[in-house]
Amino acid sequence: FYARRTLDQLGAGGDYPCCDIKDSPAFAIRCFMHDVGRNFRSIETLKADIDEMARLKLNAFHWHLTDYPAWRIQCKKYPVLNDPSKRIKGRDVNDTYTYDQIRDLFRYARKRHIQIIPEIDMPGHSQAFRKALNVKMSDEKATKALVALIKEMCALVPKEKMPIIHIGTDEAHGKDEQVNNDILKEYINAVESCGRTPMRWHPGLTPKGYNGSILQLWSGRQNRGAWPVNGSKYVDSLETYLNHLDPFETAMTMYFRRACPFQNADGLGMMLCSFPDLEITDPRNQVLQTPVYAGMAFVSEPLWNNPHEKVQGDPNQDEYMKYFSNLPVQGDPLLKGFAEYENRVLAIRDRFFVNKEFNYVRQANIPWKLLGPIPNGGKTETEFAPEADNKTG
Repeated sequence: FYARRTLDQLGAGGDYPCCDIKDSPAFAIRCFMHDVGRNFRSIETLKADIDEMARLKLNAFHWHLTDYPAWRIQCKKYPVLNDPSKRIKGRDVNDTYTYDQIRDLFRYARKRHIQIIPEIDMPGHSQAFRKALNVKMSDEKATKALVALIKEMCALVPKEKMPIIHIGTDEAHGKDEQVNNDILKEYINAVESCGRTPMRWHPGLTPKGYNGSILQLWSGRQNRGAWPVNGSKYVDSLETYLNHLDPFETAMTMYFRRACPFQNADGLGMMLCSFPDLEITDPRNQVLQTPVYAGMAFVSEPLWNNPHEKVQGDPNQDEYMKYFSNLPVQGDPLLKGFAEYENRVLAIRDRFFVNKEFNYVRQANIPWKLLGPIPNGGKTETEFAPEADNKTG
């Protein structure tokens, strides 16, 4: 499967260059995430995104199915979770994935060698859940419901097709989302009793002394609390939130950040995350206003063919961090490496992403000139010479 994808990337229509190919993935998990709990995306749209992921040799899709605005999974045991009146207004209150749609997407992704990792977020990000069941997360009713819902999800897809279940555990804010150690154990036990491996956000909540979850790192590496626990397994989502990056920054960051920079634990790979925090009135805006496709393309090469040596020592002293938002200067060999990478990705854009919202133009060859700051005396309508030049071409 992946050999065919490599050939597709090398040449259009079977017109391949004469070359030797030595090809294998640098990381076991090469993942993209959509948070559909915040803003719904149709199954057809998700399938189209999975098609693009497969072209790029990404092999996992993190399906963030619940969040504070809505619980998107059909539920027969607790149908109130699908009640539009219990969801946040303006966040696709009528949209839920049926059991059949969930099974169908798993089958579709599996045929394309993509493993789906579903997330049921608990105990944080639970506003819709709490409103629907009229509970605090510390209530026995809430815990019993979540255990039943985990098992219901496991009953939909067998463990060999869904070996990992993500249970969130990050950002439990306020007294209504606080839980004790015993409740956390029940979440973990529910996942493991179904023969699955739990994944959770880190920093996040976990039972004391338990180190069996795969950690998904978030926040920033400057936060020591975001570093993986010694001896744990982790996936890297530091500095990878697309809604925080512009397209130029996405390319620089994906090339120069060295995935899995922590050597005290087993780094499995990286997840690129799309968290549409604000209301999206048109689903196309998510890929129009966020570099979703460009991000997939730019992250795919370093995860398959990592251009850099692993970080040694303190990850905060990684010399490449200064290039996350600033390219090397003209004449620097690192800029040459980035330019070649940029050319390869843009060739993929022109081959695979015709008429797609691939928000990027070549930047390695641009001699930037910085101006300002220019005081406007508090008059925001004031125009300055550079603006006039732009208007006249």
